[in-house]
Amino acid sequence: MKENKILGFEDVAVFNMAVDGDKRLKDGLDELAGRISDMTKEEYTEEMLLLFREAGIFLTGPELKKLLLLRRQMDCILVAEEEKTH
Repeated sequence: MKENKILGFEDVAVFNMAVDGDKRLKDGLDELAGRISDMTKEEYTEEMLLLFREAGIFLTGPELKKLLLLRRQMDCILVAEEEKTH
């Protein structure tokens, strides 16, 4: 993904598939989450960006923030929809 690029559906899909399906990325993110208390926000973000680059996904900090926000919002929507059907 390039800087100043508007994130599209494909970008979001690639990001979500990597987070959900790339075991190495998932393990790295889990390990990183365990170290969050020892890091600054900037260090944590840089480590996340590095993990994504290693998975072949090249993001800027603002893109990562947007994608994480979209993912969180989608999770909330899915939970609300699930609750409606039960």
